[in-house]
Amino acid sequence: MPNFHYKAITRDGIEDEGEMMAASSAAVIQKLQESGHIPLLAEERRSTGGKQAAPSKKSRRRKNSRPDVAGFTRSLA
Repeated sequence: MPNFHYKAITRDGIEDEGEMMAASSAAVIQKLQESGHIPLLAEERRSTGGKQAAPSKKSRRRKNSRPDVAGFTRSLA
């Protein structure tokens, strides 16, 4: 199964970033939505030239302000 890099917004308005193994980007998006996240990005990690991709952080979170979340939600709608 391929490895996907994702970014999403949690219910608390915190930006979550990490990696997940799934069959497709659609499966990643579905898993994120089922866990209450708003997916922003889901892209496959591919190794380059026989080298393995560098390991990334499991999760990086950043608190977003209410106006940021409101603006994002309006744009999404």
